[in-house]
Amino acid sequence: MKEKVAIVNSSSFGKYFPEHISRLAEKFEVVKFEVPAKIPGKELAQLLYGCKYIIASTTPFFDKEFFNNKDETILISRHGLGYDNIDIISASESETIVTKVDGSIEKEAVAEHAVALCMSVIRMVPKAYESVRVGKWSERQKFFGIELKDKVVGIIGFGNIGSRVGEIMNFGFGAKVVAYDPFIDGERTKACGARKVSLEELLRNSDIIFVCSLL
Repeated sequence: MKEKVAIVNSSSFGKYFPEHISRLAEKFEVVKFEVPAKIPGKELAQLLYGCKYIIASTTPFFDKEFFNNKDETILISRHGLGYDNIDIISASESETIVTKVDGSIEKEAVAEHAVALCMSVIRMVPKAYESVRVGKWSERQKFFGIELKDKVVGIIGFGNIGSRVGEIMNFGFGAKVVAYDPFIDGERTKACGARKVSLEELLRNSDIIFVCSLL
């Protein structure tokens, strides 16, 4: 009998890369679960009885009650960057391993999305789209927007995502990038085409600000 892998509350795992499901199915019995986001821990544990491995999304919460009542689960793998919905202390006490995706894996997608949102705002894309959609072509001069070239772009948080945003802004658009991050040295910011500054200077001088840190 194959060991069970539970995929819980995930609408994306295996959707874009179905080969991941196929590879798992070669060695395991793969079972998908959709449960309420706030399902009680004991009820969740009972539902997942017999599942040795769990691939978890952002919900539900694997709390102390879950770990006190789980049976065979030895691994919970978050296919995302965070693990806020997993009680790490209780997991360790119950000898359950918790893993997550390394931050470098998703940095390109997240950084590009951040840049896309920025461009949407400064180029007024949603407003221009709505104007075109209703046939108001004569209003096109309202939506010139601003250029990024030579603008001062401030980035708060210069880790995996912030540093990639900095590279795109500097090398791709010709913006002047300044960065604030107390945990990153000036050499790293310089390598990405940015200048490390204080938070006060960043807020005072930036034309555009990206917040790429937890607040």
